[in-house]
Amino acid sequence: MTLVISSVRGTWSDRWRMIRRQMLMIDSERAALLRSSLAADGYEMDIAAAGDRVSVTITATGQACPDCLVPEDLMRGILSQALGVAADAIDITYPDLP
Repeated sequence: MTLVISSVRGTWSDRWRMIRRQMLMIDSERAALLRSSLAADGYEMDIAAAGDRVSVTITATGQACPDCLVPEDLMRGILSQALGVAADAIDITYPDLP
């Protein structure tokens, strides 16, 4: 990802806001790969970016494998690397599993 700083006019605060927006752009190609992987285990994933946060909701289908879904903290790390977003900017909602 390339950050464009010089083209942003205004205060440093304006530049920082532009940088944060660029940093929160989600890598859709990697998101698709992760969705595909989760689907193989019976899960669906929705991703929404709002402000400086990314919300990820994982839901279980009728064919979900309860033992296949990694713990939330591990998933947050996977999502951070896959989506190119800071882990502390990701909010995860997990399905209720037996």
